[in-house]
Formats: sequence, C-alpha cells, structure tokens
Amino acid sequence: MVAMVALGKIGIVLALEVSRLARSNRDWYHLLDVCSICATLIGDEEGLYNPASYNDRLLLGLKGTMSEAELHLIKQRLVEAMRAKAKRGELRRRLPAGFIWDEAGRIRKDPDEQIVVAIEEVFRRFDRMGSVHQTHLSLVEEQRDLPVRHGKSLLWRRPTTGDIQRMLENPVYAGAYAYGRRQVEEKLDESLKPKKRMKEVSRDRWYALLRDHHEGFISWDQFEGILSRIASNRRGGAGPGAPREGGGLLQGLVLCGRCGRRMRITYGKGVQSTRYTCSQARTQTGAQVCQDFGARRPERAVEGLLLECLAPLGVEAMLKAAELYGQDIEVQRTHWSQKVERARYETHLARRHYEAVDPLCGPRRNVASEPSERANPGSFRP
Repeated sequence: MVAMVALGKIGIVLALEVSRLARSNRDWYHLLDVCSICATLIGDEEGLYNPASYNDRLLLGLKGTMSEAELHLIKQRLVEAMRAKAKRGELRRRLPAGFIWDEAGRIRKDPDEQIVVAIEEVFRRFDRMGSVHQTHLSLVEEQRDLPVRHGKSLLWRRPTTGDIQRMLENPVYAGAYAYGRRQVEEKLDESLKPKKRMKEVSRDRWYALLRDHHEGFISWDQFEGILSRIASNRRGGAGPGAPREGGGLLQGLVLCGRCGRRMRITYGKGVQSTRYTCSQARTQTGAQVCQDFGARRPERAVEGLLLECLAPLGVEAMLKAAELYGQDIEVQRTHWSQKVERARYETHLARRHYEAVDPLCGPRRNVASEPSERANPGSFRP
C-alpha cells in the first residue's frame, strides 16, 4: 500500500479504523509522511483527514499512539495470563519424547514401552560412563535409535550429541514442570535493525518451575548430579574436565603446590617424556614456569594407593561387573525384540492401508476367480 501511494496511484486510503493500518508508530508516521508528500487523503468512519494539514496530522498521530498503547496492553495481558497458567502447571506445551498429555490435562509417560526403555537406557549409560560424548558413542556403536520429537511427530533416528545433551539437561525428565528456559532476546544487528533470537537463561529467571509435578525417569537429586557432572566435564572450567586423549592417569587432577593452578600434561615420544607442567603463569603474564616434573613416579604412587583401597572389594566389584553385563545383555535383547515388533506392526499397517485403497485387493472381490477382469482393468465394476 505504501508503494502504491508513493507511485501516485492512490488518491485516498479508507479504513474502518485508521489506527489499524500500522502496528507501530514507526510504520504509522512513515505512512503519514508518504501520504502528505503525495497529497493522499486518509479516511475512516469519523471523517476524512489530510496528512499535510497540521490539525489532521496531530489527530492522526494521537490515534496511532493510542493504538500502539492498546496493542501493547492487550499483548501484556495475554502474556501474563499465559505465565500465570504456567505457574500452575496447566499450560500445555510441546513435550519431549517419552511424555504425553492425557485427557485430564496431566503429563504422563508415553504408553509405548519401547520409547520408555530407550530413554531409560540413556540415563543409565550416562550414569555409568559419566560424559555425554561417551554415552553418544556407545549408542552409535550398537546402532541404537532414539525417539526424537520433530514438531508434532515422533521420529526414531540415530541420536546426535545434541539430542543426548538436551535429554539429560531437560528438567521434564526429572518430574518437574519448567517454563521460560529459553526467552526472547532483542538486539541491534550491524544495520541497527532490531533482531530477536531465543537464548537460554539461568534458572532464577525461569517463569515457572514446579518440582514433583509428574512421574519422571529420574529424581531431582539425580538431575542435579547430572548437571554438575556435565559442568565439571567442560574444558577450561573450575572442574577437572572430562578425560582427554593420552595415557596420563592424573590429567586434569593435579594442582600446583606452589601457586595452586591446574597443571598441564605434555606427552613426548617415550614413556619417560610424559610430564606435568605449571605453565599458566607464563601464558598469562609471561613469567617463568612455576615447576614441572615427570609423571611416572606420582602415577605409580597413585596406582598403588588405588589398588590397596580396592583390594578388599575385588570380589564385590567382580560380581557387580557380572551383574552389569547381564543387565546390558537383557537390555539389548529387549531393544531388538521391540524393534522387530515395531517393524512387524508397521508392515502390517502398511498392508492394511494398501488393501484399503487398491480395488483388486478388496475384501469383497476374489481376484483369482475373475482373470478376465484382471487382464482388462477397464472392465472392472465396483
């Protein structure tokens, strides 16, 4: 409409309410400027206005300001009502894989047993392996698929590292109702235009967090432990970090006895060349290396202490390992049996759909007894 007015093809703009022609004062005044230059009138139910006239422009400006304030008030009321409903745990939102809304408006576990077993396996493996990366690798090596929510549908696919981390960090799996984990942030881009994006915020800024809201896959204490474990695995943080490549037994765990900084480990060609070095002061301020020493003697001492502490628990550890191995075998057997059952169901469902639309495979027609009509499909009579 603004382009047509600027080209001089429109002499008057009519509307039931002129304030509805634009959503913001910025667009509204731009329209008024174009109409005043091109001598275009604006009309509504109350009369005609000439944007080039001072009195008419003042009145149109007041109408635009009141319209913008009204829209802001309506939006604010709707948003506050939605947040109030979320604080009661009644706002229906898209749930992750493994949960559904029942008829009473409550969150329940998915009745599909295969989905529940697959999600429980993710939390069990992370508890045993301790990192998102290793959990992902173990699932990929065994060719395990996971249910992933894609819009309104649920897809079975090979998981990614992001899928595993989002599942582990989602409080819904801990039986909590959360709203406002990701909020809209508005900034100016390079061309000084407003740009919106979704950004994760801290827990104290969430709009709603209701613990023990529904039955979860893990407890809230386990969820807190998972978050702290993931945070400690991040490299460069306050924690030791996840075990990295290399044969160092104490990598990420050794602190300098002089300055208290975390020592780095360096690897050479031979076994004797593995060393722990306190070089952070040199990297930050250019100072001398605080100290360094070989890794062989302290690692042997730690190995001796570790074996000494675990010696009384040897039989118990062996029995525990055998129990875990039996659980893994049973879980894999259950997974593949459920996968075969799902494939049979999908095959049977596809056959029923095909027979329902193919006239030659209908239940009321014997194809073998009428070869002439089958040879001539044009003679088929329903």
